[in-house]
Amino acid sequence: MEGLALMVSEKHPALHFWFNGKKMLAAPSLTLREAMERQGISAEENGIAVAMDGKVIPRIRWQETRISEGARVDVLRAFAGG
Repeated sequence: MEGLALMVSEKHPALHFWFNGKKMLAAPSLTLREAMERQGISAEENGIAVAMDGKVIPRIRWQETRISEGARVDVLRAFAGG
């Protein structure tokens, strides 16, 4: 697994989830904000929306929202153009 691989053990089983279409492995306590930062996405950046399992998560909740087993996390960026 690439990207968010963290130390996991029998005591702390691995969390499997999808991040922008890529399968990831991490510690079960991972939050949305932590996942974004590990992928090089600043939570402070304007024009970003985050959805987990199709539900938009307000920015104010990114730090406290833990990613669940099998979740699908999508980070979307708005951009101008036509």
